Amino acid sequence: MNEAKTDQLLQLYELFDTVCQGLHYLAEHPDHIQVRTDTGAGLKALRTCLQDEETASDILLKWFALVEERLIGALPLSEVSACTQQGALLLTEWLSGELAQELVSEEYVSHTVAERLFAFVNRAPRQCQAFYQLAVGLCLRSAVSMPKESYQCMLRLLEEQPHLLSGAQGAHPEYVYRASKQRIFERCPVCGGEGTPYYSAFSYRMVNFDYPHLPVKLWMRCSSCENLYTYQYPEEYLTQAPHPSMIQPNPAHSLTAVGENVSAAILSIWSEILNKLRVYNDGRRLLEVGIGEGHLLSVALEMGYTPDAVEIVEDSAQKVADILGIPIWHGDFLRYHPQKTYSVIIMGDVIEHVTDPEQALRNAGSLLEDDGVLWLSTPNFESSFTRMCKFRDAMWNEPYHISYFSYKGLQALVEKCGFCIREYQVSRRYNGSMELILTKKSS
Repeated sequence: MNEAKTDQLLQLYELFDTVCQGLHYLAEHPDHIQVRTDTGAGLKALRTCLQDEETASDILLKWFALVEERLIGALPLSEVSACTQQGALLLTEWLSGELAQELVSEEYVSHTVAERLFAFVNRAPRQCQAFYQLAVGLCLRSAVSMPKESYQCMLRLLEEQPHLLSGAQGAHPEYVYRASKQRIFERCPVCGGEGTPYYSAFSYRMVNFDYPHLPVKLWMRCSSCENLYTYQYPEEYLTQAPHPSMIQPNPAHSLTAVGENVSAAILSIWSEILNKLRVYNDGRRLLEVGIGEGHLLSVALEMGYTPDAVEIVEDSAQKVADILGIPIWHGDFLRYHPQKTYSVIIMGDVIEHVTDPEQALRNAGSLLEDDGVLWLSTPNFESSFTRMCKFRDAMWNEPYHISYFSYKGLQALVEKCGFCIREYQVSRRYNGSMELILTKKSS
C-alpha cells in the first residue's frame, strides 16, 4: 500500500470539506473578501490536483471548474447546499474507487491508516457502490488494528444495505442481513473481568453461518484471566431446552437411522482416547457432554462402557438416540444433576459453547468419582496451529463459540475448580484444539 498516495487522497477530501465550509459562509456573507479569496484558492488547488490524476472523471473536473467560475459572482444561498452535495457525491465516488485500489494489495492495515480511512468513511456521503466496496474492504483489513470500529462499521453498513453481502461472489449468495436479539457480554464469562476489543472476525465466511448469528463477531480479551470471549451472541441459542427431558430412541427409525461422516479414522482416535483414560480409571460408567454426531458414544458402547449423554440441541439428541438406540438427556448441562457419579466424563469441544465455563467444570467435578477422570478438549487460541496460521485460522470466524482459552488460561480455571492436569496433547481431531486429561486434586 502506498501510504503517501493514500494520505494525498484523504487530504483532497479534507480540503474539499474546508472549501464547502467556505462556500456556505459566503452564501450568508458574500462581501467577505478574505473567505472568498481562500475558498477560491482551495477550489483551484483541488482542480489542479485532480487534473494530475488520470482516473479523475471529466464530470468531476467540470464541476470544480463551474463552481470556481460561479464563485466570482457568489453562489446564491439556495444553491449552495445542492452544489456541495453534488460535489461530495462525485468526489466520494472517485476517492472511494482510488482508496479501494490502494487496499487491494493489503491483508491488514495499521492503526494509523485505518483511523484516517474510518474518518473518511464516517463523513462521506453513502450513496454510491464504490463507497460501500471501500468501507467493507476497510472493515476486513482493520480487524486487528481497530477491531471495535471494524465491527461497528460493518453492522452499520449492513443496516443501511441489507443485501450488501449477497451475490455470486459471496459465501452465502442469497444472504440478506436481519437484526436479531443478541446478548451482550459486558464482562468475561470465564472470570467476570473487563475486556478490551481483540479481533473482529467475519463469521459470514463460515459454511455453518446462518441467522440469528451476526455476520461479524467481536472477540474481546479479558484483562484479568487473558482468555477471549465474544461481545455478542444470539439470545435464541442461550435459551435452548427450557424444559429438560429424556429423549428416547424412535423404534420406527431403528433400521433407517444411520450416521453421517463416519470414518474408521475418527472412531479409532476415540478408541485410543478411551484406552488412555483407562490408565487413570478402569470403570465403565461414562458420561458424554455434547454428543456431536455420536462417534464417541458408539465407540464407548463397543468397548463395554455404560454411557449416559447430555445434549442441548434437541434434533441432535433425537438423531443420535435413533442411530445408537440409547436415550439421550436433552437439556443444559448446568442443570444436569442425576443421582449418580461417573468413572469417566467426556467434554469434547463443549466448554467454548457455555455461558459459565467455571460452573460447567464444577458440575462435572460433582458428577465425577473421586478417582474418576475428565477428558476435555477446546480450541487453544495460542496453539501451534494458530501461531502459524494467525488470523487465517478458521477458528476465529466460528459463529457458535462464546469463549476461547489459552493453555495458561484454561490451566488456571481447571485448578480453581479442583482439577489437576495429568496430560496435554495437540488434537488430531480439530486444527488448533488442545486435549487435556484431568483428575481431581488430592484432598
